[in-house]
Amino acid sequence: MNKVLIIDDRIERKRTHMNDNSIKKLSNCVNQGYLKMITGENLEKDISFQYCNEFSLMAFHKSWLVSNTLTTSIEEYAKREQKFLVVFSGGIGQTILLNDYKYLSINSALFYTERLPKFIETYAISDNIEYPLLQLLYGNNWKLPIYMKYRQILWKGLSVEDQEYMEFELNYGQLTKQFSAPTTDDILNKLDNTIKNEIIKMNVL
Repeated sequence: MNKVLIIDDRIERKRTHMNDNSIKKLSNCVNQGYLKMITGENLEKDISFQYCNEFSLMAFHKSWLVSNTLTTSIEEYAKREQKFLVVFSGGIGQTILLNDYKYLSINSALFYTERLPKFIETYAISDNIEYPLLQLLYGNNWKLPIYMKYRQILWKGLSVEDQEYMEFELNYGQLTKQFSAPTTDDILNKLDNTIKNEIIKMNVL
């Protein structure tokens, strides 16, 4: 089972962004053993790198990391141990995904959403969940940013020998096989239609 750790120095923060039903579902994730939440006064006595070992996905509020001078250490630890890392804060204005979608910097309002409990449950019981931080961020539309990146690569005219193209194919080639076509224009047409449909599902159009 995959386990999630959330460290937040303000116990009431989630209530700012989540309704009572979502908070109840989050508590159920704790009761099921999927999630460990450490907040407020419990932080000092509970957190250590050794303690983090049992969790494959960790989420920290940025202010706690900064005030304890742990930002760099946590980032290095997550990268070294191949763990997924989320850093959230109300002061973060731009969502950033790095390290092949294993690091996510996100606003608290986008982290504490109605999707969070369902994501944690799915993540916990799945043996091989694809790109979990994308699923946390976009829900059912998590493939959209990958399609957008593929479209950008094709528009740039990169060949299969280019480093950027090769790295993309190595990481996401299984997701882009469906767009196979005789010409680049044909691939782009397929991509454009798929991207449009994904955006429609997000109620953006």
